[in-house]
Amino acid sequence: MSTNCQKLLLQGLHAVLLTALAVLLTAPAWADWPQWRGPSRDLIVDAPRLESGRFNLEVRWRQSLGSGYSAVSIVGQRAVTAYSDGENDYVIALDTENGEEVWRYPLGPTFTTDRGSEPGPAGTPTIHAGLVFFQAPTGKLLALALNDGQRVWSQDMAAEGARLPAFGFSSSPLVVDDVLVVQTGVPGAAVSGLEPATGQRLWGVGDDTIGNQSPILWKPGVVLAVTDNFLLGIRAGNGELLWKHPIQMQEIGWSQPVKTNDDGVLLFDGARAVQYRIQDLKTVEKSWESAVVRPNYVTPIALDNVLVGFRGNFMTAFDAATGDELWQSRPPGLSGLILAGGHLVSLGARGDLVVAKPSREGYEEIARLKVSDRSSLVPPSYADNAFFVRNRREVVRVDVVGGEPPQAAPPPSVPGEFGEFLRSLAPEERQETVGQFLAQQQRFPLMERGGIVHLVYWGQATDVAVVGNLPGDGYEQSMHRFADTDLFVLSYKLPEGTHWEYRFNVDHGNYIPDPLHEDRIGLEGQERSRLRMPGWVEPHHLGEHDHHAEGRLVEAVLKSEILEDERKMQVYLPPGYNDSDKRYPLLIVHNGDLALELGQMKNSLDHLIGDSVAELIAVFLPQVSAQEYAGRATENYVRMLAEELVPFLDKNYLTIPKREARGLLGTASGGHAAAYAALRYPDVFSRVASQSFVSRWYANEPLLKLIEESEKEDLTFYVEWSSNDYRNGVWDFNAHKEMLRFVTALRAKGYEPTAVELVDGAGWGSWRARNDAVLEAIFPRTKNP
Repeated sequence: MSTNCQKLLLQGLHAVLLTALAVLLTAPAWADWPQWRGPSRDLIVDAPRLESGRFNLEVRWRQSLGSGYSAVSIVGQRAVTAYSDGENDYVIALDTENGEEVWRYPLGPTFTTDRGSEPGPAGTPTIHAGLVFFQAPTGKLLALALNDGQRVWSQDMAAEGARLPAFGFSSSPLVVDDVLVVQTGVPGAAVSGLEPATGQRLWGVGDDTIGNQSPILWKPGVVLAVTDNFLLGIRAGNGELLWKHPIQMQEIGWSQPVKTNDDGVLLFDGARAVQYRIQDLKTVEKSWESAVVRPNYVTPIALDNVLVGFRGNFMTAFDAATGDELWQSRPPGLSGLILAGGHLVSLGARGDLVVAKPSREGYEEIARLKVSDRSSLVPPSYADNAFFVRNRREVVRVDVVGGEPPQAAPPPSVPGEFGEFLRSLAPEERQETVGQFLAQQQRFPLMERGGIVHLVYWGQATDVAVVGNLPGDGYEQSMHRFADTDLFVLSYKLPEGTHWEYRFNVDHGNYIPDPLHEDRIGLEGQERSRLRMPGWVEPHHLGEHDHHAEGRLVEAVLKSEILEDERKMQVYLPPGYNDSDKRYPLLIVHNGDLALELGQMKNSLDHLIGDSVAELIAVFLPQVSAQEYAGRATENYVRMLAEELVPFLDKNYLTIPKREARGLLGTASGGHAAAYAALRYPDVFSRVASQSFVSRWYANEPLLKLIEESEKEDLTFYVEWSSNDYRNGVWDFNAHKEMLRFVTALRAKGYEPTAVELVDGAGWGSWRARNDAVLEAIFPRTKNP
C-alpha cells in the first residue's frame, strides 16, 4: 500500500473515531444503562418520554433465558446479562433491536447453592470502553470484548484464597478514574483496583470476607464499599483507605450501600436500616436506625428527602432525615425498583410492569402493563427509550411510546347472590346495611351453592389480605374493599369435601385468624381459621381412642457429637410393648413436636395400630434448624440420623435392627429431610413418606442431583402433595411443580413411588387427615416385617 493510501486510511479512521466520540459525548444520559443500578449506580435515570406524562408501554420483543439473578446492562445495540441453562452458566449479549443472541460466553457448570436461590449467576456485567467485566459465581473475574464476547483477560479470586460467598461471587465491578474497582474477598485485598485493559492489580484494601455487595461512587474519585464487617472509603486512583467503620452485616452479606444525600449512606446493618453520616471523608457516625424498612434483596432508592424500599412485600417510603415511615403500599409487590423520568418503575408481583408517582403523601399508580407471567427481584434497566426487564425465565424489552398510560384492570366483582346484594345498595346505605346483614349471619365464611365462598373482614382498616393455602396467585392475596364501607371481601369457588386454612393480614403485619369464624388450628399466637367445605368429614382416627388400648409416649435424649448438641424427642411405644420381648419396626417422624400437637399423630397411631397399621415404635424428633431439614446443614443432620440416632434407638428400645424395618416420615421441609436421608443412607432406611415436602426457601436441586447420581436402591416412597401447595410469585417458586419434579426424577431412576395429588390446601388440618393413608402406605399391618 502506498504512503498516500495509508495517510488517507488513517485520516478516514481518525474521522470515524472523532464522529463516534462526538456521538458518545453528546448522547443523553438515558441512552445507555452500562452497569448494575444504572449510569450513576443510584437506580435513577432520565427518561424524557415518561417525564412528559403522556406515554404508553408496548412489548417489543422477549427472549427466553434460563435462571439467574443478573440484571441487564446496555450500551449501544448490546444488552448483556448472565444466566444458566440448567447445565452451564453463560454471559450473553442480545441485540437490543430484536432480542436475538449476538454471542454467549460459557462460564462453566451451573452454579447452585443450598440457600434457596435458583441456580445461575447473580452478578451483573459492567460495560466500559468496549469491554464487558463480569464476576462469575465461582470467583473468576472476566473481561470480554463487547462486540464478539472473546475473552480479553481473567483473574481467579478463589484461587487467591477468597472465601466463596453464600450465593457465589456476584460483585458488579465499577470503573472510576480508569481503575476497575471490584470486591474480590482476596485476603489483604478484599476490595481491589485493577487495570481495566489487562486485569493487573493496582492496589488492594481490606482483610475481610465479602458477600454479595458491590462498590458505589461516593465522591469524585472516592469509592464506598461494604465488606462483611466494615464500611470502607477508598480513593480509586491509588487505593488510599480513607475510613474503615465496623458494621453488623447479615450472615448472607447482601446489604448494598445507598447514597442518601451529600454525606449520608443507608445500609442494612444487622436487622435494621441504618443511616451513617460521613464527614470530611474520614469521620463516620450513625445518624439514625429504623425497622421501617428491613433487610431484603431489593435496594432502596433515594429521591429528594424520601427513601423508597420494601418492608416485607410492601413498598414503603420513609423520611431520609429521620427514618420515620411515610406510607406503605401493597401494590406493586416486592420487586426490583428504579426511578426513571421521575417515576418509580418495577416488575410487579404478577409480572406487570408498573409505573407509579413518587411522593411523600402515598403510593399513586399511573400505569400498568402485563409483560410476563413472573415477577423478579432484579431491577429493570432503562435505555434507548425502553425498559429491559429480567426475571428468572426471560428478558423482555418494553418500549415507551406516545399515548395514554395503560391502566390496570379493575378488581373482579363479588360473584353470586352476595355480590348482587352488595351491588344493589345505594352509596348512602351501604355501611349500615352491610353491618346489619353480617350481624344476621349464623356462619362464616359465607357460602353459596356451586362452591362459592366469600371470606369477609369487617372493621376499620386500610389494607387487608388473605394469608394461607387457598387457590390463587400467591401465598398472600389482597381483599377488595367494598366502596364506602368497612367491608373487605375475597371470593373463591372451591370443590366440595375440601379443607383449607387461612388468616388475615390487617394493615401490613397484624396477622389474625378470622374474627367471625371460631374453627381454628395452630399453635397459640399462630392460629389459622379452618375452612371446611360441605362434604368434608373429620377422620375418626384423629379423635380420642375408643376401643383400642393406648400406646404411651416417653422422653429420650440423644447427645450428638456430629451436631454438637442434645436432641430431645418423644418415643411412642405401642400397646403391649412391655409384655414381651417382641421387636418392632421403627418410624422416625420429622417436625415431631408439631406432628404430635397439630397432627394428632398419637391418636392416629392408637386407632390404626393393630387394624390397618403394623405395630411400631415411632420417634417424634422436633425441628431445631430449618437449615438441617433443607439447607446447608442437611448433610450433617441426616448423618446424625443414620450414624447416631438409629444405633441409639436400637440399643435402648425393642426395634428390629434391619433397614427393611426402618422408615422416615415428614411434612414440609421435614419431608425433604426424610427423602434425603433415605437416599443418602439406603443401607439404614428403606421406607419414606413425604407430605408437601418442599420448604419455602429450598429449591430442591441437591436432592434431585442425589437421585440422579446415586444407584437405584430398594426404597419405598409415598409422596403426597396438593395442587394448591405453597407458591410464591416473587421467588418464582411453586411447591406443586417441585413435587412433580421430584416424582419424575424418582421414576426416571426406576423407582415406583406412590404419588398422590390432593386438591386441599397444604397444612396440618389436611396433613393429619391423611395420617391413615400415610402410615398404611409405609407400614401396613399385612406387611409387618
